[in-house]
Amino acid sequence: MRGRALVMVEVDFCLKMLPSSSWYGSREWANSVLRLAIQELKNKGRVLSARQLEVFYCLEVLEEAGFVWQVKRLRNHIHLAIKKGIFTASPCEADSLLKKREEAS
Repeated sequence: MRGRALVMVEVDFCLKMLPSSSWYGSREWANSVLRLAIQELKNKGRVLSARQLEVFYCLEVLEEAGFVWQVKRLRNHIHLAIKKGIFTASPCEADSLLKKREEAS
């Protein structure tokens, strides 16, 4: 849990430090958060669970701030990434995760 809290602090810090021309909570800031989340969706070089955590955190932040349009666009991109298979575990990865869980039980 401590690791997850640390990641959230880092992500939250990044969201607050987006381009200086936009202030936290502005429409420009929300669009920057949307761009950041979409880039992270496509970042195949990073661990899937970390990407999921960051993207869903961005989604939550946008929802809380009331940016409905950006939330809808991000959800569209999430569904598209799932459909393309770049935002879900491959069958091989999913099988190995299930085996690890069964061994731990």
